[in-house]
Amino acid sequence: MSVLTTFSIVAHDPSSESWGVAVQSKFFAVGTIVPHGQAGAGVIATQASGDPGMGRRGLSLLSEGLTASECIETLLKDDDQRESRQLGIVDHHGCAASYTGPKCFPIAGHLVEESFSVQGNMLAEGTLAAMSSQFKQSIGEEKAFARCLVDALAAGQAAGGEKRGQQSASLLVVRSKGGYGGGNDRAVDLRVDDHVRPIEELERLLLLQEVYLDKTMPPSFVSLEQCLHQYAARLDRFRQSRGLGPDITDQTVFQSFLDNENLGHFFDEDSQRIDARINTILNQCAADD
Repeated sequence: MSVLTTFSIVAHDPSSESWGVAVQSKFFAVGTIVPHGQAGAGVIATQASGDPGMGRRGLSLLSEGLTASECIETLLKDDDQRESRQLGIVDHHGCAASYTGPKCFPIAGHLVEESFSVQGNMLAEGTLAAMSSQFKQSIGEEKAFARCLVDALAAGQAAGGEKRGQQSASLLVVRSKGGYGGGNDRAVDLRVDDHVRPIEELERLLLLQEVYLDKTMPPSFVSLEQCLHQYAARLDRFRQSRGLGPDITDQTVFQSFLDNENLGHFFDEDSQRIDARINTILNQCAADD
């Protein structure tokens, strides 16, 4: 079995009743192995000698009411690979616990705080302390919970991160009815499976998630006139590609473009204003041309 040299954070946000896991590893598609979560139960990171089955069993135990510490004890009780396991867990109460086996590659360890823990192996010195400090700072600045988790990863990487380098990253946030249309608990479920700078790519994807799907962020607005001027060249190309003649107004072309990019709901036709967050998408579209 390959060893997941990894660093991660598991946390609970009482203000939104959300639980989250963020992880980075020099390993392909770490998001398919390490993070596990269930709203109302908690979150688990299983790494080093990671075992997805352990994550699923752990969530079942948490759902039965076990605390994070009790869950770790139960999972490792009869595990013949416990000395090379690493676990981080936050339970339904928001209490955190972590375990680092003595055979995990150094520097290996964990830091446990009131509502979160950070853990990792084969790390540069200071990585975990940087993650913990940044997470507390971001929470204190009242940033969105998902953003706080990614901030912690970025701080860990800036402090040296994993000695072998970077390859993949993942962000999971669960909340009751937090998914699209309230149909599941996946408020955020993003993965970067293979990338030279996976945390930066994860940050980019999170920004897109906030623009497309996060209805809780307070909008700021720009005028239609400003957008028509700013993206005139892009809209001209869109007009030509769709065969829209000169008799079609710029506003109609712009509305068609927004609909094409799944952004039509950000335009308030009555006030002729546009949610400024769509600049994230429009700038990217312009850069891709």
